[in-house]
Amino acid sequence: ASPAFRKARAEDVPAMRVVLEEKAVDGDPFDIAYYTLKAAFEAEDGPDDTLRQKYLGQAAEAYAALRDRYTPKDTQWWTVAIRSAEIARQRGRFDEAIAAADAIGPVPVPDPEMAWLKDLVAQIGAAAWAHNPVPMLYRSPQ
Repeated sequence: ASPAFRKARAEDVPAMRVVLEEKAVDGDPFDIAYYTLKAAFEAEDGPDDTLRQKYLGQAAEAYAALRDRYTPKDTQWWTVAIRSAEIARQRGRFDEAIAAADAIGPVPVPDPEMAWLKDLVAQIGAAAWAHNPVPMLYRSPQ
């Protein structure tokens, strides 16, 4: 194993090792962004919030790089937009999270069966307005 991978095995959560592997083989940037966010989720139970915040920052950068690749007709666009808003909220960047949620709000969903995404966006926005950075389970509208 490379020195970087050995270091990751000692210091990082498993999902971050997947990120390193995916980057090494020029993996799909969408998948890399997801695994980076997954690493933040895995770090939630760590001794402090430092590692989780580090991963959230990296996930924010990964999703920002994807922002212009898709259109609102694509489910990937919705994934990138919603996760970007949620990452901003969990990083305590409430104004950024609110602006992101507000920007998503008026965009029509590409499929009526995806209407629940609007409820998810509203919940992220409400949590950001409440200045709540804590990871949370969102309620299904059904």
